[in-house]
Amino acid sequence: IQKISIFLILFLSGISMHSLINTKSQIPKYFTGFLYMINPFVYERFMAGHWQILLAYSVLPFVVKSFIKFFENPNKKQIIKTCLWVTLVAALNTHTLFLTLFLSLIYLIYKLIKAKEKKQMIKSTAILALFFIILNIYWILPLFTAESTTLAQITSDDLAAYETKRGNFNEFMQTLMMYGFWRENAYILPKNIIPAYIYFPLFFILLFLTIHGYLNCKEKYKTPILIVGILAQLLAVGVGHPWFRDIFTFLFAHIFILKGFREPQKFIALLVFAYAFLGAYGIDNILEQLKTRKTKIIAAALIIAIPFAYTPTMFNSFWGQIHTTDYPKDWYEINNYLNQDRQDFNVLFLPWHLYM
Repeated sequence: IQKISIFLILFLSGISMHSLINTKSQIPKYFTGFLYMINPFVYERFMAGHWQILLAYSVLPFVVKSFIKFFENPNKKQIIKTCLWVTLVAALNTHTLFLTLFLSLIYLIYKLIKAKEKKQMIKSTAILALFFIILNIYWILPLFTAESTTLAQITSDDLAAYETKRGNFNEFMQTLMMYGFWRENAYILPKNIIPAYIYFPLFFILLFLTIHGYLNCKEKYKTPILIVGILAQLLAVGVGHPWFRDIFTFLFAHIFILKGFREPQKFIALLVFAYAFLGAYGIDNILEQLKTRKTKIIAAALIIAIPFAYTPTMFNSFWGQIHTTDYPKDWYEINNYLNQDRQDFNVLFLPWHLYM
């Protein structure tokens, strides 16, 4: 099961993003698939063991594609399909569910501003929401009727404990580069092992492709995706930077579900999505301007290599950090000691990692 999960996290991330892009050339589709699969966000979460988050993240492009079809043609069949996709995300991870709903809300607002038939759009969305609630009543009802929940126990102290890392510059730059995880100093980071004069140009190429892609993309939903990417990056900063601390604290205190984001770097998932989506169209435009086949082949090879060069630590057993191991010797000694004791007793094991 673990091996299947590992495989699906990477495979579905690439395939789902590849299927979302509508370009004539295949190169932008492969670029976007590789970038969505291989990036600092996925790397850090993988190292932290957040596999449920990554599984939900891997199918997010499928959900977005379904939402796009729903907003274009909200018939009964599409309502059911979209509802099932969102339900799958909910079953995998509630954090990613909120990110999905956040993205769809921005797109809905955008569509309502542009659409002529607003009543029909609102009606279809209400039906979709109703179907979703019915399918997910088994966890929604306990969440909102329980006397006490995990969310209610989260306070501003948690925001300080899981504060976004500032890196070499500040929290804004750190999150913009798809970093910022509160525990990232425990891992080998690509930006720390690759010389700055190589790594920063790679980042600025990704940033350029995103901006260039937005300016040249002809897809109708490019603007809400850009807005989502910008808002997600700001929210990922959390209370880490003084400029944004009061804003995030206010949102944290007044939006109930946002309390689930005591660790706001999860919003970077949407930033990665925006990079991958818009970057693909930036590449498509650049390739169209190249004249010779040889030039296009060279450019394609260099472009596809960018995600691999930006996060090389996902290779070679995650840079040698992940490997099979055995329990410590003293664990066996204690186990033998307890097995020899024939009295009736219980043993409490306290975790040695993560939330100690």
